[in-house]
Parts: sequence; structure tokens; C-alpha cells
Amino acid sequence: VGSSVFDAAWLHANRHGSGSSLPLERGLPARSEEGHAFARIAKATRGTSAEGVRVVRVGWEDGTVDEYSAFWLRDNCTDPANWDASNQQKTVETKDIPKALMASSVTVREGGVGIEVGWNHEVQGVGSSVFDAAWLHANRHGSGSSLPLERGLPARSEEGHAFARIAKATRGTSAEGVRVVRVGWEDGTVDEYSAFWLRDNCTDPANWDASNQQKTVETKDIPKALMASSVTVREGGVGIEVGWNHEVQGVGSSVFD
Repeated sequence: VGSSVFDAAWLHANRHGSGSSLPLERGLPARSEEGHAFARIAKATRGTSAEGVRVVRVGWEDGTVDEYSAFWLRDNCTDPANWDASNQQKTVETKDIPKALMASSVTVREGGVGIEVGWNHEVQGVGSSVFDAAWLHANRHGSGSSLPLERGLPARSEEGHAFARIAKATRGTSAEGVRVVRVGWEDGTVDEYSAFWLRDNCTDPANWDASNQQKTVETKDIPKALMASSVTVREGGVGIEVGWNHEVQGVGSSVFD
């Protein structure tokens, strides 16, 4: 099995805004070469989104505000306490993060160069995480746009496919050199999704254990060289099927329902 199926409703709910930055791809540096010059944080708070997701809100100096799922931040933390730079893998696995995780405190670091987030649960002895402003800005999801996937949320909205149908989809490489899948919606907008991120967030029965709300394929098992080998729009624009250049644990077919 070497392909994954992504539901249009799930893709739309996890979109990152036309032309906006991609979600995190493993192995990308947490700090850009330009440092913090292009993005400084004015304020940061914790709370709950309109959709009921526990979030960290980051207000930038230009007045824009981005929301990041607390679970997503904890799962993607790349500071030294949570990331093994020698093999470019995280040291805390998704399954070890409590579903009830939320930020207990958020502090802007001096000069607006990042934030430190305290968590309501320690994971393997780690109770806080530091996020660089450059990394947050590179992984922003657009002011007012949908949040990245939070584990345990349904893959399909109650409205099904009514609000979002796919017109076309292709594979390629972003301007930043990230291997991506491009999705063109019926309204003319286009979103890019990191191929690695898509594979890492598969939640169909072949990749997700519904009994404990955990994925069955761990991030560390996904090759860093992963890319889409084919992309096909499903009939009616209700989703896409992505073929991968590498199988992972014999599992490569994923359905987002």
C-alpha cells in the first residue's frame, strides 16, 4: 500500500490560507537565517478558539494575530528538550501527550523574539516549551484561518463536503524548497500542504486507533525524503488520493472521513 486518501472537508478545515506559509516539515530549522528581523511578537495569550480548540494566540508587531493549537505546538516543539538534532526527530511522541493538554501560561521573551509556553501537564519531565518567533511566523496559518489539526477532532465536519470541493490537485515543491501537495479549490484559491505533514497526520482507520485516539504510525518512522509520487482528485472533488514514494510500516493508504 503506497497511497493516502484525504477528504476535502478535512483538508479545508486544516487549510493554511492561500499563499500562506506551510505547516511544519520535520528537519526544517526552528530559526530562519534572517533571525527575528522580519517577525517580532507584541503579545501572546492562551485561550480557546471559536471552534473550541485550546490555543495560544500570538499578536505580531504588524497587528495581525495567529492562533496555534496547544496540542499542535506541544507535538511539534523543536527546542533542545524536545528535539534530537542528531537524527532530526522529536523525543516526545504524540501518544505520550495528554489529550487534555493546554497552555497554563504564555510569556513573550525579551525583544519579542519568541514565547515560552507552560503546560498544564508535564510530558516525560518537560513542563514548558520555547518557540522562536521566526519559527512561529514560518508556520503561521493566517489571521482568522482554520487551526491546524488537533488530535481527536473529527476528520469530517457536520456539513460534509458542502462548503469545500476540490477542482484540481498536484504535487511539487514550494518556493521554500518544501515537498508539497497543492490543492486548488472551486473558489479559485490554492493551498499548499507539506507532504510530510499530510503523511504524519493521516487519521483514517489504517493510520489511527480510534479506541485511544492515537496514530499508529509514528513520526520517526516516516522517511525524511518522503514526497508525493502521484495526486488524484476523487470523484466530485470530495477529496484526494496521494501516492507516496515510500511505504511506512506497510501502511500507505489513508481515508479521511
